[in-house]
Amino acid sequence: MPITVRRRGAPAQAESEGPSTLRRVLAGAARVGSGVLATPVGMVPSPPTTAAAGAIGSLGELLAQRIEGSPYNLKRALVEGSIAAVPFGKLIKGGRALQSAVRSGALSGAGEAGRELSMGEELSPSSIGLTTLLGGATGGILGKLTPPMLR
Repeated sequence: MPITVRRRGAPAQAESEGPSTLRRVLAGAARVGSGVLATPVGMVPSPPTTAAAGAIGSLGELLAQRIEGSPYNLKRALVEGSIAAVPFGKLIKGGRALQSAVRSGALSGAGEAGRELSMGEELSPSSIGLTTLLGGATGGILGKLTPPMLR
C-alpha cells in the first residue's frame, strides 16, 4: 500500500477503493485480448484446441487479476477458461441468426452467473438478463452476417 504524506492541517482525502481506472482498462484489455487469442484457436473443435482455448481464457483472467492487484480467484479463472473453451463455430452458424442468438445468449448469461457466483456475489437477475440480451444480439447479428457454409 503506498504511503501518503499530507501537510499538517490539510484535510484527509478519502482513499479510493479498488484498482485505478488505468488498471481497470489494462485488465479489461487483458481479458479481451485473451478472448481474441482464444477464438481462432477454438474455431475447429478438437480436444487439443479446446484445451488450448480454455487455457488462454484462464491465463488471460489471471493476468487481468494481477494487473488489478486483486487476489487470484481461481474459480473465476476456471469460469473464463470454460467460456473460452466453447468452440466459436458451435455458437455462431452462418445464415442461422435465431439459433446463433439463442446459443450465444445462453452462454453469455451462464457466464455472467458463473462470474457472479465465483466472486461470492448473489445472482443479479438484471445483470444476467442484460448480459444474455447483449450476447444474444451479438450472436444473432453475427449469424445473420456470416454466410452459410456449404455442406
